[in-house]
Amino acid sequence: MISESVYTLITTRSSPLLTEVYPVAIPQKAEYPAVRYARITSNRDMNYDKVETWIRSVFQVDSYAPSYNAALDLAETVKAALNDYSGGLIQKIRIDFETEGLEDDVDLYRVMQQYTIWHRES
Repeated sequence: MISESVYTLITTRSSPLLTEVYPVAIPQKAEYPAVRYARITSNRDMNYDKVETWIRSVFQVDSYAPSYNAALDLAETVKAALNDYSGGLIQKIRIDFETEGLEDDVDLYRVMQQYTIWHRES
């Protein structure tokens, strides 16, 4: 599954290795800095009478940290692990955009990144 591949890439290709990586939601008792990832969409284009084998999925990856610079550093680590990756079922990963913000309710800085991933189904 593509979500498992994203998790594996973030946790094994990041330097230093990231351990606080969660799908969809970060647990309340998580340690920070932490990363959250979620698939936003997956599109399959039709080719006459069958579905194409390549899928275009869009993922949002949020990097949270108690300081602004720590959030930026974490986001750079994630970008180094994901952007321009190809291998296995993944044809290519490209970053679409980044944005920064402060989550006032939890006093954490966040860098949100959006990635497009072209891949095959497993």
